[in-house]
Amino acid sequence: MATKQSYLNPVDYKIWDVVQERVYQSRVHSIDELKQRLLYVWHGMDQSIIDSTVDKWRLRLRDVCEQRVYTTSTCCDIISMPICTTM
Repeated sequence: MATKQSYLNPVDYKIWDVVQERVYQSRVHSIDELKQRLLYVWHGMDQSIIDSTVDKWRLRLRDVCEQRVYTTSTCCDIISMPICTTM
């Protein structure tokens, strides 16, 4: 069951890849500098990247619900989302 749950990991690796690439463009010299870079990158993140990631996560959730790994009502309880009305 753990592998099925990781399939629904809400922290998509696409977002982390973008953050990591931007934060480590040059060497980080301290924890404080790392924190500042992370905040700067996060606040500058293009909303379309986040939206696209959320949309993909919703599709994965729908796939899991359709495979009956969880019941549809349980899936809809996990996250309030419009696709639940179409399932």
